[in-house]
Amino acid sequence: MALFADGTTVHGADLNGNLPVLLASSVLGASAASIPLAIPAGFNRIKLYWRARGDNAATAIQLYLRINGDSANDYLWEVNQANNTAVAATTSGAATAQIQIATVPAAGATALYFGSGESTVDGASDTTNYKTVTGMGSGFVATTNMYAGIYSGQWLSAAAITSLAIFAATGNLVAGSSASAYGLM
Repeated sequence: MALFADGTTVHGADLNGNLPVLLASSVLGASAASIPLAIPAGFNRIKLYWRARGDNAATAIQLYLRINGDSANDYLWEVNQANNTAVAATTSGAATAQIQIATVPAAGATALYFGSGESTVDGASDTTNYKTVTGMGSGFVATTNMYAGIYSGQWLSAAAITSLAIFAATGNLVAGSSASAYGLM
């Protein structure tokens, strides 16, 4: 961001035709509870790309998103997910402490399998309204067992977003799990 003598502020995104600007990126070198990403001010939309696998003994686990470290029951979510040929829709039903953004492989899945996906967080710099999240993800746990879905949610806060974190429902995310956030004006 540059401030000119006449008081005009120009963001990097303004100079590159509003192409996405890399805000933060992290690749785990060892298992960790989450992948946190610091988000600078001034972006209305954040594109979050991730790749993850959990270390829990299950074959698959839910992957969650938390905003600004808020672990209170300040989130609503809806999931439309296929597991092989079965399709199910679920909802948080009430405010929860995170937004589900995928189902990914865990320690009981075929070795070296990871899940991946993307989420869009809208209203990131809006300090009047709640934030919305939409996305898609997939996770293969075996050659004959896979998950794919569309995920959406809302953070019940008008605060500007300063950080995002993805984490497994139980256990840790393994080395090689990664996340990157890009900002758009």
